[in-house]
Amino acid sequence: MTKNIYLIGLIASLFLLAACSSSKDSSQNLTETISGNEPTEEENEASLEKKALFTYEEPENATYDIHSVKISNDASTVLFSTVESIKREDERSNYLKYEGNEAIDLNDLSTSDNEEESCRQAQVSPNGQYIILNCLKMDHEFMIYDSQKEEIVHNEPTFENYGSEVKGITNEMEVILRSIDGDILTVYNPEAKESEEYNLPDMTGHESESFDEISITNDGQQLLVDAFYRLYLLDRETGNLEELVNLDSYHEQFDTEDLFLYNRKLSPNGEYAYFEISENSPDPLYQSHNFMNLETGETQSYTDFEYDDVGDIDNNGRILLVESEDLYIHSIPEKLTYQLPNLDFNSTYAGYYTLSGDGISIIYADKESDEVKVNYLYQAALGEVTSYATTDFLAQEENLEKMTRPGMDSSVSSDSIPFSEVNEDLTTMYQKIWNNTAALHYPTEFPEEVNRINYSVGMDTYGQTIRFATDSNKRTDMSFQAFDNAEEDQKESCYNDDLELVETKDGIDYYFYLYNNDEGELSFVKNDWCYIIDGEDFSEEEYLALAYSFAEAGETPHELPIEQVNFPTRLPIEDVIISSHNVYHYASDNTHKYVVSYYGDGENDIAVDLEILQDEPTFYDWEENESIELSNGTEALFNEEHLILFLYDGNYYYDIEADIDNDQLDKLGLEKVKNSLIEVGNSIEL
Repeated sequence: MTKNIYLIGLIASLFLLAACSSSKDSSQNLTETISGNEPTEEENEASLEKKALFTYEEPENATYDIHSVKISNDASTVLFSTVESIKREDERSNYLKYEGNEAIDLNDLSTSDNEEESCRQAQVSPNGQYIILNCLKMDHEFMIYDSQKEEIVHNEPTFENYGSEVKGITNEMEVILRSIDGDILTVYNPEAKESEEYNLPDMTGHESESFDEISITNDGQQLLVDAFYRLYLLDRETGNLEELVNLDSYHEQFDTEDLFLYNRKLSPNGEYAYFEISENSPDPLYQSHNFMNLETGETQSYTDFEYDDVGDIDNNGRILLVESEDLYIHSIPEKLTYQLPNLDFNSTYAGYYTLSGDGISIIYADKESDEVKVNYLYQAALGEVTSYATTDFLAQEENLEKMTRPGMDSSVSSDSIPFSEVNEDLTTMYQKIWNNTAALHYPTEFPEEVNRINYSVGMDTYGQTIRFATDSNKRTDMSFQAFDNAEEDQKESCYNDDLELVETKDGIDYYFYLYNNDEGELSFVKNDWCYIIDGEDFSEEEYLALAYSFAEAGETPHELPIEQVNFPTRLPIEDVIISSHNVYHYASDNTHKYVVSYYGDGENDIAVDLEILQDEPTFYDWEENESIELSNGTEALFNEEHLILFLYDGNYYYDIEADIDNDQLDKLGLEKVKNSLIEVGNSIEL
């Protein structure tokens, strides 16, 4: 596919005037504007001037995204990546854009003459002169492009020591490398063939110390090193490795080692840093955002952080913040937050906001959609930041000494947890959905000999996974899932946009597509059910033949041994609602699994997910599990980390999990949640 890439004309005079005025910022200017800036109507309606660095018109039935934006200190050089997806096929490209030139596809810089070449961006030097990249079809470790000479100035042969990863390049064309284990940081001069090697375990005294990412100053003499639990500043001139942050005290305070450093930032002049401390979870038990003045050592730490994203820091100690449709610049030294004028972007698609190190401009990706979607990479001039209105900082300053891990203190809340009887008869409900399989439609003809069939049945869904008798690793199985599609407005939702109408038979439309990886998908609506069939290495004709063979089963697969299991009769929910109940049958060992989700609308309700299964569940054999004797004489195991109570009756395991977030856990307290699960376990008659 030929890509239509073009450059929109520059808004030269306005952009340059705004850029120059911003470069005159000083601490004196900051001080003069810290009081009483209220947004005026004109300021709210004003827009930052912007120019398009790159545009791409998105084809119909395709998606296109710009991502992984990296820039030089003054944003004169920009690296970015794109991905275009059509019919589950991804075409990835990497581009270089610098002043006076249209965007260059990095594949065009390769000398391999291979049509399947794939050159990937790595890093850009702070001054934008050097770009380091790797081309997969060239027998090299990396090569360096000089944007001033507009040519490849170095091609590095493959390293003898396999596994070194490029992490940066300095203005002196020195390459920063990470060893495969992350324990050694190397500064390599490819012209002189000389290296500086920094062994982190030896320098820190931590035997297993390794680093993940680094940030580099403009002069290349200081490196901010993220070592997961510790943050270091390496001074190449003195050879000193200074420990800035150590999470040991956090691990002790919150009784976990699952807190890590994330998203570290360093200002180009090496005076300011930002880092996040968090658990690797969408609902972390602790999270803070930290701004550090590296000259004074002062750290500002905040929780209840309402911003969606944190961008880069410029030389003035100003950091870019994103919140919904608004952009802000927060001044670390002055503790002031400025709201930027409207960028007139599409909040659905805009992203990858990148603040230049000189504080003059922002680079970001966006997409505009009328009849045709057009993708843009924009550069916007910030102008005089201190002339913009100040606003409240959307975070709370942290006092770590007053904080404890959520739920550790049982006296933290006096909120009571309601308990109610479960009125629904799940045994009858399960028997009903299983009996209904006799009236459901299943395939009766198959492209291979059938070895076994697994079943799944729920309230408004059912399906099969059909395993074939084959010694090959191809054509091993096909599966289908059916969904209740009775509502007329739901018909179109059955068909994936990638699929194409290939057949209409007996009034039924069949939509199909065979992807390049030989995965196929066929969808159709029959008797108010939406059917989706998946497989690999089968032909269109074989998918259609299986679909045509769907017929009423006439009988259930087998008798459901539902009488062998029991369900809780009391739950920590004021008015119990069963949101779903599903049963699974695995033919290989003739076992069943029952899955139920309970919830309520009460403020202190604890939603519960229950699995009853015959195979040992995950986390059941953890050494950290606490043994608890229930009132019915059964021994249970409590997993504190995942809030699960396990029971075993000799035939079935019962996995009872509290489905709550950390805010609710903090409010109710760990001990109350644990006791609630125990009471649920006590209510099961084993």
